Amino acid sequence: MTITAKSSCSAIALMCVAANAQAVDIYKDDKNLATLTGHYQVQYVSSDSSNEIVDSNSRIAFGFNKHIPKEWTAVGYLELGVELAENNNSLVVQGNGIKGSSSKDDSVWLRQGYVGAKHEDYGSITIGKQWGSIYTVSGQADIWHYLGGDAAGIYNLGSDGGFSGTGRAEQAIQYNNKFGDLALSLQYQATEEDISVYNQFGEEIDGVSALYDDSFGFGLKYSLPWNITLGAGYNEAYLEFEDSNANQTFDVDDTLTAFSISYGSGKSDKVYVVAIFTEAEFHEINDQNGLMEESTGLEVWASYRFMDDKFMSYGGYNALEDDSSGEDNSYKRSHYLLGLAYYYDPSFYVFTEAQLEDDSKFADGSTNDRDDIFALGIRYQF
Repeated sequence: MTITAKSSCSAIALMCVAANAQAVDIYKDDKNLATLTGHYQVQYVSSDSSNEIVDSNSRIAFGFNKHIPKEWTAVGYLELGVELAENNNSLVVQGNGIKGSSSKDDSVWLRQGYVGAKHEDYGSITIGKQWGSIYTVSGQADIWHYLGGDAAGIYNLGSDGGFSGTGRAEQAIQYNNKFGDLALSLQYQATEEDISVYNQFGEEIDGVSALYDDSFGFGLKYSLPWNITLGAGYNEAYLEFEDSNANQTFDVDDTLTAFSISYGSGKSDKVYVVAIFTEAEFHEINDQNGLMEESTGLEVWASYRFMDDKFMSYGGYNALEDDSSGEDNSYKRSHYLLGLAYYYDPSFYVFTEAQLEDDSKFADGSTNDRDDIFALGIRYQF
């Protein structure tokens, strides 16, 4: 399922560079700091129906900091996604590699970026296209190299979550701060995007359109002893949905609620385990091109590093289920995920990942016989 914005979305966003990436200083003096970071990644992907060399989520990013009066720092961030291999995208895989809707056919596009200011005590205020506040909770398992990211509601309707504010939020104003063991993120999103809806095969659904309006959200994370962290987040966006085929037009609140529990701080740790639970209303779409009135999601990640951290084994589970009432809503997408990575050094490694379908079903109750997917890739981080 993909969507295309009719209006221009040339915004930029913030936060989150790849795990373990080491920023390179490209300019530094007593007031200014400019850094370069990012990674390049390509993989061979195989399924029952296709074999391809494909891109995933390669990007290059520039960070800027400048000390200004009264202990404030002006900040800016620009992250560009890049294509390293040309293909027809016949394999539709979710996750962090999803482009913004206006960039589907671009070889270089704007992934993230922001401008704002930060203070050691007062926190930061940023404006631009940036990871949504709820992503601080729901995105903790969004760390697969190629697969994953199907069930936490981050990339809803096949986009990068820019319109709803749950992924790389468009036109977002965000406040972030930390109070002892409590981290807080608040967000308001000022958008008005008219959207055309496409099915999972890239075909436009005639007579179906949607209009996203303003949204708001928050994310909370609290650090407990024993390296355990609890998280909770919420996002709500106004959505007007029109289906002229069924002669229906309705206004709804697109909501996503997320809870998380984790052990460790990330996949660079010896052991990292995280579970994300989500509940949503009018946020996801099923195989019949209909909005799910209610849906639930579960994403799990577990990883372990061994042999002097040269190897990382990891696995997980993604499940998204339609829980709407009053209909035969048995749509369910679920699969197990497995992976193994070998690190030549922290910045250069190879990996293999597999997505194995489990008890997935279509909305009519029939078996969803999607192909298993296997990937073998290489990543260079800088």
